[in-house]
Amino acid sequence: MGIARITKYEFLGVELFFIISGYVVLLSAQGKTVRQFLLSWVTRLYPAFWVACTLTFVVKMNHILFFDYTVN
Repeated sequence: MGIARITKYEFLGVELFFIISGYVVLLSAQGKTVRQFLLSWVTRLYPAFWVACTLTFVVKMNHILFFDYTVN
C-alpha cells in the first residue's frame, strides 16, 4: 500500500511536464519580440547542450579506452 500511494498518478508525469514547460515558455516569451525570445532561448540553452555533449563524449571515450571489448 505504501508505494501504491506514491505511484498512483505516475502516468500523468509526461503531461504535467509539458503543461509546466509550455507555461514557462509562455512566461519567458511574454513582452518580447520573436527575435528577442529566440536570442534569449539560444543563449540560455545552447551552452548547456554543448556541455552535455562534451561530457557524454568524454565519458564514452573513457569507457572505450579503459574497458577491453575484445571477444575471445
